[in-house]
Amino acid sequence: MRSPLRFYAPACSAVLSAFLLTGCHQPKAWAPVPNTPAIDPKDDFTLTWDSTKQDANGLPLNPYWGLEKTKQELPPRKQGDHPYPCEPDPYSSQCTENKNLVKDGPEFPNWVICKVGNLGADFNGHADWVVGSEQGCVKWEDESFDGDYNFQLFPPDPLHSVLTKNNDEFIGLEFDSGETIANVQSKFWLDLREEVGRENNDTQPHQAQIAAILNPKHPDRNPRAAVAGLVGLDCEHGCKSEVHPVFAFAIETNPDPDDNTWELFVRNWGDEGYCSHFRHLVDFPNNQVSVLLFDDPTSQGMEVIPGSAQMFVTEGVQVAFPTVSYWGGRGPVITFTMPPPEQAALVELEIHLKWSKLAGTSCGGAARTMEATPLHPAQPQSAEEFLRKAKKEGPGGAPRVTALAAAKPAPKMVAIQTPQEIRVEAFTPPTKPAAPVRRAVLSTDTAQAARNIEDIRQLCSDYKNHLPLFQGQDLSAQLCDETALRKAAQKSK
Repeated sequence: MRSPLRFYAPACSAVLSAFLLTGCHQPKAWAPVPNTPAIDPKDDFTLTWDSTKQDANGLPLNPYWGLEKTKQELPPRKQGDHPYPCEPDPYSSQCTENKNLVKDGPEFPNWVICKVGNLGADFNGHADWVVGSEQGCVKWEDESFDGDYNFQLFPPDPLHSVLTKNNDEFIGLEFDSGETIANVQSKFWLDLREEVGRENNDTQPHQAQIAAILNPKHPDRNPRAAVAGLVGLDCEHGCKSEVHPVFAFAIETNPDPDDNTWELFVRNWGDEGYCSHFRHLVDFPNNQVSVLLFDDPTSQGMEVIPGSAQMFVTEGVQVAFPTVSYWGGRGPVITFTMPPPEQAALVELEIHLKWSKLAGTSCGGAARTMEATPLHPAQPQSAEEFLRKAKKEGPGGAPRVTALAAAKPAPKMVAIQTPQEIRVEAFTPPTKPAAPVRRAVLSTDTAQAARNIEDIRQLCSDYKNHLPLFQGQDLSAQLCDETALRKAAQKSK
């Protein structure tokens, strides 16, 4: 099979091979994760996948945990009182057989909140496994304190996915709005951004309004979606499965076979939110990112409606119009040739397909929301929930007036000329292991780190260094330590 992508994070100062970083005290470059034929998984969080169901990049499609394969049970297995043994550290040798995984180490001030309740862990909250793809039905959740957009992805097979006992219905999808949505140009993403802004300024969720944007003709149904990103667990939020960051996101906004409409954004880089300090860059083979929109061999007669495509790219980078193809026995594929990930390019695409026969989706009525489905078992308040509440309220619960630090402006998106006629080609799946064309060693995401530090400074100022309790603990002295904040700010430059 084709090996997983090399996926890079900060290491030593020199540019080193992925297999020569053993002497560094920083995280290593990503190594291939064994696939289903190579192992008989026994541990709760051994990630595996069906080698016959890879995505169009040759990477895992809908991977799942070892406990699901051997016991038909979502991990972590219930043993004694909560937290169960593999919740505090799913990376431990008793919990996963996957080796050489990258750990997101602690950084001040983030770790003060993200490691509460798990101070002995040597990672900062995110336990990451591999870059892969997920498909299913998608629903809006919310925008978090750190500017991440959160969606819920409901997989087609709950016992053949990366679900856990702490999120047994949906996989969390997250991506930084400052990296993606801040300067979008296409109507779909603009409408979504504006409605999310109204939701953030209101006291009530705007689920119905956003559902009407995601699936205008059937707002009562969650639309079909495909994502590619970093698959893992968010152990700051109770070790729940997630794809974070999302690198490619495709949403079917019209399931009509005569005008089958898809909205996409695609990139090969991204940060991982407040409880992380990395900007993750991904070496897709030949810098090509292929998105399998859905995996169903019964659809036939695919065409692109002439003149229907609209595409925007980050100003100053070169991205050609993607190749549109059909993977026999699988489904439609759109392949983007991206610049190297250091260029931080983003692509928006709207495309309209026509089918002689289009398979119906498995997405039924609107699924229950997170609020309506208590976690099993109940989890304590998360860092982002704590910061969100503190951000919206001042001392005594009064609405805040002072805004937090603004995100660094995102580069402008510009329209590119799209072909009037687009020929559908036959897709050729990967047949050999992918060799990375370059080996990058990167540093902390300095823009994100500086923003986090200024956010904490602003909160400490507003609360006069007496922050609300977090999970029953007063963290004010640690978080509002100006000397430590100054040192962290200097380090992030």
